[in-house]
Amino acid sequence: MALIICPECKKQVSDQAEVCIHCGYPLAKLRNINNTEPDLSQSLYFKLRWIDSHNDVDEVSVLTSLITGINIIEASKLIEQNYSPIIIDGLSMEDAEKLKDVFAEKNISVAIEPDNYSTQSTTLGPNKNKLGIKAINYKIPKQDVNDFIFCPRCRSKSIETVAVSTAFSWGEPMNVCQHCGHKWKPGKR
Repeated sequence: MALIICPECKKQVSDQAEVCIHCGYPLAKLRNINNTEPDLSQSLYFKLRWIDSHNDVDEVSVLTSLITGINIIEASKLIEQNYSPIIIDGLSMEDAEKLKDVFAEKNISVAIEPDNYSTQSTTLGPNKNKLGIKAINYKIPKQDVNDFIFCPRCRSKSIETVAVSTAFSWGEPMNVCQHCGHKWKPGKR
């Protein structure tokens, strides 16, 4: 067993831990993403997943909107409502690598993973947007079920739920991000 630094709270934690004991960051999921090398012989399609929790959500949404052609509101929902969202699925490895480079130019970390569920291919074609490319046949991909809370503004897993007292009520629960200070009601974004 070795100690590693949690990418979220920067505290030491066991490299065998499923989640960070200090902030709840999903280390096992991150470890699986980082260690997964796509097997070309086993997968026909690949998916592009956003894995960097420290990028601005709006910047990722704008780039996703430009590439996929969906409006910025739909792109924002896709990014904000999922902890590490699948941005595009059904890609060939060549197209996935091209898109990974586009995101890397903006310092946005994405991972290429095997996609064994897509039945429709997404291909890249020319477009007159700033990037010069657009995903053709794009459909919003089905996301993994995430059962943890994260900040919709900065993606931090360091969330505390507190009761906020007002003059008219005894205490209303409120989620507070310990990283950026953003507050929101549980169940809302």
